[in-house]
Order: sequence, then C-alpha cells, then structure tokens
Amino acid sequence: MIPLPFGNALLSSHFQSVVPAALQGRVFAFLHQINLTSSVLSFFALGPLVDRVLQPAAAIGELPWLLSVVGDHAGSGIAILYLASGTVIIAVSFLAMMLRAKK
Repeated sequence: MIPLPFGNALLSSHFQSVVPAALQGRVFAFLHQINLTSSVLSFFALGPLVDRVLQPAAAIGELPWLLSVVGDHAGSGIAILYLASGTVIIAVSFLAMMLRAKK
C-alpha cells in the first residue's frame, strides 16, 4: 500500500495545477465522492468473491503455491485478495513510473 500516498499526491497536485482555483473545491469534492462510492461498491463486489471463490479455493487446496504463504484457515481468502490487490497496485505504480520517465 506504499504507492497509494504517492499516487494520491500526484493526482492532487495535477488537479491543483490544471483546475482553476475558483473550481477546485467542487472538483475535489466530486473526486472525493467518487472515491467513497467506489470503495463502498468494491466492498459489495469483493465480499461475495472472497466468500464464494477465494475462501473455498483456499479451503480445498487449489492454490498450493499460494497457500504456503496465506494458509488454508479462515481468512485466507481475504489474504489472497489482499496480496493480489497489493501486487496490482505495485505493478501499476511501476508502470506509471516507467511511462512517465519515457516522456
């Protein structure tokens, strides 16, 4: 989760430099609402995914290479999701850094 503050800082500084000062309050309020809405929607979407797919997969041992890290006990499904989301965040952050460096 280390890249998140950097991404948020970059996004905020970008909007502060692009959006006129008179509109920044409205723009940042709108972005904040999008952020809150997306986090609530992700809870609704990912809860059933963990309960119906990842936790049963961990319980029956379908992912032996991953179960050595997260185990096969209660909560291992959410651990798989946490590791996957962290990996995606880091990969996207490095990709963004590489694309930015080429310009």
